[in-house]
Amino acid sequence: MAITKKNIPSFQPPSIINLKKKKVLVVEDFFNFRLTIRRMLRSFNINEIDEAADGEDAVKKLSYKKYDIILCDYNLGAGKDGQQVLEEAKYRGYIDYSNIFIMVTALNTTDMVMGALEYQPDDYLIKPFTKMTLEKKLRDSIRKKENLKNIERAIEKNDYANAIAICDELIRSNTRNRTELLKLKGEILTKKGDYTEAAVFYEEVLSMGNLPWAMLGLGKTKFITGDYDAAKDIFEKIIAKNDKNVAAYDWLALTHEKMGNPKEAQKVLQDAILISPKAILRQKTLGNIAYKNKDFITAEQSFKEAVRQGKHSFFKSPSDYTSLAKVFVERNVPEEGLKVLNDAGKEFINSPEAGLQISVTESLAYKKMNREKDARKALAKATQLSATLPDTLPSSVELDLAKAFFLTGNEESGKAIIRRLIQSNHEDQELISDVQAVFKDLNIADKGREIISMARNEIIKLNNEGVRLVREGNLSKAIEFFEQAVANLPTNKVINANAAHALILYMQKNGSETLLLEKAMKYLDRVKNIDPAYKDLENLMKIYNELNREA
Repeated sequence: MAITKKNIPSFQPPSIINLKKKKVLVVEDFFNFRLTIRRMLRSFNINEIDEAADGEDAVKKLSYKKYDIILCDYNLGAGKDGQQVLEEAKYRGYIDYSNIFIMVTALNTTDMVMGALEYQPDDYLIKPFTKMTLEKKLRDSIRKKENLKNIERAIEKNDYANAIAICDELIRSNTRNRTELLKLKGEILTKKGDYTEAAVFYEEVLSMGNLPWAMLGLGKTKFITGDYDAAKDIFEKIIAKNDKNVAAYDWLALTHEKMGNPKEAQKVLQDAILISPKAILRQKTLGNIAYKNKDFITAEQSFKEAVRQGKHSFFKSPSDYTSLAKVFVERNVPEEGLKVLNDAGKEFINSPEAGLQISVTESLAYKKMNREKDARKALAKATQLSATLPDTLPSSVELDLAKAFFLTGNEESGKAIIRRLIQSNHEDQELISDVQAVFKDLNIADKGREIISMARNEIIKLNNEGVRLVREGNLSKAIEFFEQAVANLPTNKVINANAAHALILYMQKNGSETLLLEKAMKYLDRVKNIDPAYKDLENLMKIYNELNREA
């Protein structure tokens, strides 16, 4: 549908905020304080009030009901804390642009504030607070958020053009949340893959003043489009102006990695963790980079912290334990690694995926201890588990599995895994470097280069065959060909992009179809998740959005 001014609702914030119809979730572990908050909310004529006494129950309630307002205490006793509730709710999409999340706390430590700020609650309430303070916080937050729902609905439908049109109308009307709308517009432009337009937008905003969020947005677009020198310069300028902007540290570290500066990336992350240590994802990233840099002391510290912070976190993962165990193997104390793996087995007792990762790492530890029989036994268990898992394994796990096969003398199985890894990621230079590092550790670097080269040539030949069908105009056959290729190699960004391209060309010729649009978006989303900077993604997204509007 074409976007016209007639389609865009008029947004004028009402002078009176009606709280009566708001749905509220109160997350608080003390019964008496829950009761106090409930009474306050009732006095504002709010009728629909649910309660959760702990973090797990809060996430459960958020999973099946959409709340307008969440009042969540930071310290919820044993289990998830308020930050972890916010992390999971945002990651799972239980709360979005128009929801209001207010963190309630009696604490005011730097670690708590910095950790929670990274997931951006809408506001804070410091205990004890009055009914008047609560009401003011609610009304102010609602005024800022009330005009975002139509934008959110458009985004949910992938109707980015309409979402941006609504943003523009609201920005022109000078609503009180103009800054939030500008931020949101930049996010939408980036989400829809229009990186050139996003960069122009951020530069226009910056021409009006030095705004850190716009600088960060511009830096991201430079990073995504591969202009790493410009991105590095921008992120460094942000940090120079505000050395507490941890998001800029994260993006600067990513930029250093892409520029082939892993030691600089590690240093940047270490600086960020000094500022905001309660950040499990950053701890994992630092651990992985330090491991590659062979700084096993830092890697051990980071993975230990990831295990500790992950106890009640949605981001808890068996890889935190197996990565720590691998550090102990590298430090020649594999028995310590086996202890960590034993803990992981207890923590993830009903997870075949975890069992696979644990068994692979056990094999590496036993091999280090020259316990050949135990190493082969653990590897056999891992092989058995891998056959039962339908989903693609993380590349790091597959690489460990291949290494274990080579170490225990099963070269053919190791080569088969490497071949599949390379063919799924044949343009991923970082992964190829990781594969080469494994072959170097195994003292078979020359053989490794041969295996990598053969695997890459096979997938290039396969892709070229599909491209030939497209160029000859045999689009139906090309779609069929690439769909089969994607089924065999679901994480190959080039194959996914070409599958989407074939569908888009077919619809340009024969008209849009809902089913074909859904397929094309599935492939484009995969490409965006694998590599948002993929060279053809921006143009493919533009054409797709035009077809979607016509449907």
